[in-house]
Amino acid sequence: MVTSFFVMNVLGPSSVAFFMLQYFSNQNDSTMAQLNAEQERSESLLLSGLPTEISEGLKNTNRTIAQRHEAMSVLFSDVVGSTSLTVEYEPGPMVEILNVVFPFFDTLTDKYGLEKIRTIGDNCMVASGVPKSRDDNATALANMTLDMNAYIARKPDGPTPLKF
Repeated sequence: MVTSFFVMNVLGPSSVAFFMLQYFSNQNDSTMAQLNAEQERSESLLLSGLPTEISEGLKNTNRTIAQRHEAMSVLFSDVVGSTSLTVEYEPGPMVEILNVVFPFFDTLTDKYGLEKIRTIGDNCMVASGVPKSRDDNATALANMTLDMNAYIARKPDGPTPLKF
């Protein structure tokens, strides 16, 4: 009988300790997987909103990154009359149209070697001459703008054609 109490006193707490260690080890693995997923998500967001050189610099250092550029150009593009268009377009079709238009604008950004700074809602911001300087930054943006307007003119979707 003493032997069975001894075995129960050893096995009982040992089993509880083992299962607790197993549980917390699994929780740690799960938490680390969630942390890695969030880290990848935040890196993806950082890369989508900033030029690669700047986002890499922000990841690798805690200091503020500031650069001087002698010449650069910035394009701000917005849907003309977007507030009134929201009355004419249902939200779904409007988003579908923008999901076609802005990826095309992204291909123009690549075509002309420009830097997409951001796309929010119905507007986008593109820069030329940053992060790498170039002599034709205004010309490149003007050419992109002409291509954007030509594309929009050919794409009559919905009750009112879009204008940028």
